[in-house]
Amino acid sequence: MAAIITGSSPGVERLVRPPTLAGTWYPGQPDELSTLIAALQGRSKPGAASSGSPPIRAVILPHAGYRFSGETALAGLQSLKGATFKRVIVLGPSHQKSFLGLVLPRATHFRTPLGEIPLDTGAMTPLTNHPLFHQIPGVHDREHSIEIQLPLLQTVLADGFQLLPLLVGQMDAQGFAQAAETLRPLCDDQTLLVISGDFTHYGQYFNYQPFPVDAQTAENLKILDMGAVAKILEQDPPGFLDYRRQSGITACAFGPVMVLLYLIGHQVEPRLVQYRTSGSENGDFSHSVSYVAMTFHAAQPLAAIRPETEGTPQATVADASSL
Repeated sequence: MAAIITGSSPGVERLVRPPTLAGTWYPGQPDELSTLIAALQGRSKPGAASSGSPPIRAVILPHAGYRFSGETALAGLQSLKGATFKRVIVLGPSHQKSFLGLVLPRATHFRTPLGEIPLDTGAMTPLTNHPLFHQIPGVHDREHSIEIQLPLLQTVLADGFQLLPLLVGQMDAQGFAQAAETLRPLCDDQTLLVISGDFTHYGQYFNYQPFPVDAQTAENLKILDMGAVAKILEQDPPGFLDYRRQSGITACAFGPVMVLLYLIGHQVEPRLVQYRTSGSENGDFSHSVSYVAMTFHAAQPLAAIRPETEGTPQATVADASSL
């Protein structure tokens, strides 16, 4: 569904990307949606926060329908209740279309049943001139990985933030590193970075069944997922890339997480907040998706953090042919 032109002023075209999941993945009516999110908030448990804990600079959140992953996503956001940001950057994978680099929407606002969110067009404009960032018609229209986060962000965060939504496509390590360095100046003290992604997609439906469906499936899934989480906790982008190649793990979070890992350094403290699987929720492991919530804490904003040079690829234009 293309963005809707709802009005304009001289030199400015107003384009609104309408919701495509409302009424299916989450309720389409504002009151019903707010009631559901409040109920999920009541059940979700935030990560333990120690006295003097550094601020949250980034989060990893799952992006399935709210009845499956909403509680886990809100567990990752609960510590940010009422927090004020000027900008929220959401990096999500594309499930609908394949492309190289990152794709910006051709829109000025994203709408949900809870209202419109203005896009940070001031940040978007210079990105369109970068060789790694593109505007490709139709890529954002029906993609769920960003939209599913928006009503949660509207509920938890204070009003007034602008959104920078980016879909992450195929890149090699150099491309992910370059994307991180390009986005780094935008990750200032008034910005929250949201990584939208799920972990293992298990079962014949997903063409990924490295072990049989039996009494050990839940534990085997946890071992598989925690291997990926360990590389995130170790802040090891080459290790995360190698783990994916070796295990074949079907984690759509891969691309956005790679960008995050090249943004953070050892001044950042990652914390695992919650891990769940849809198989554990509905008792059916013939097909199961894994959900992870993590928070990333640092005294300084990511814009002020310089990554370690050892093992960090040179930031050159990426060739995704190796993926």
